[in-house]
Amino acid sequence: MGPPTVIDVQVDVGYSSILVNRSPGVAGVWEMTPEELGLSEELSQRLTGWLDGWHVLSNRWINDLPETEGSRRAEEESGRELVTLAFDVQHALAPDVEVTLFGLPPGDHRR
Repeated sequence: MGPPTVIDVQVDVGYSSILVNRSPGVAGVWEMTPEELGLSEELSQRLTGWLDGWHVLSNRWINDLPETEGSRRAEEESGRELVTLAFDVQHALAPDVEVTLFGLPPGDHRR
């Protein structure tokens, strides 16, 4: 199979990368590293940092802990940063690769 044509920015428990190859013909979850996609070191670090932070935030849902004002703000900020990251990945890979965020164009997530 050739290089990816569709990358979805998404996350779930156990993911080691938020970049998933969703090109036609790809079955299942094929995580890709920023390095495999040729992304810059700076963007790679931001993607990895976001995932590290998400693992901390997801601890609240996994362990059924109560929501607090602080956790709500942190989750909202994390969501905004993920949209920004999706746009940055899109910019870095364009025009050869379509980039989506949870299966939709990144712009569909801005409010």
